Amino acid sequence: MTTRSREKNTFNNELKEHIGDIPLKEITFFCVGTVSCSGDAYGPKVGQLLKDLGYKNVIGTIKKPVHAGNLNERVKEVGDNKTVIAIDASVTTNPANLGRLLFKKGTLSPGIGVGKNDLEEIGHYEIAGCVTEYHPNNEVNIERLCSVDSGAVNELVDRTVEAIIEAFPLKKTKREKQNDVGIRN
Repeated sequence: MTTRSREKNTFNNELKEHIGDIPLKEITFFCVGTVSCSGDAYGPKVGQLLKDLGYKNVIGTIKKPVHAGNLNERVKEVGDNKTVIAIDASVTTNPANLGRLLFKKGTLSPGIGVGKNDLEEIGHYEIAGCVTEYHPNNEVNIERLCSVDSGAVNELVDRTVEAIIEAFPLKKTKREKQNDVGIRN
């Protein structure tokens, strides 16, 4: 088994172990980022894929992103009694985490890696896609974030969505179940 496969299994297991027993209808996926910056597009790309697959409680997509300019307003869209899984790109202080997905219980502090400390924290859980390494100069971090290879970001997006599908599979409609077995109405 490759290192990447072990990491994937560990991440998927962590996700299922900590939150897999929460009913999907009680979860909101809050995906932060902007597509105008390749590394920061991680969150909206995850959100868009989830939405396209049929997940209902998704805030933050390519078509309607959550970013620094609207985050504090978009937080108000989270429904009552929802468990929020915040999803965002990460500027990591640990070079060993580059290309990894990190899961933790607790709130997301969006923008912290690029010096934006005035954004509202969000979530009960956080999924971070580690896209670039931290530098003490915030302008360097922004530059790095915007020059991340989009292929690497897309790989993180795919792995994240796969893990979410595994932990929170969508229930099929009656018609989809019938189509699976070849029943026609």
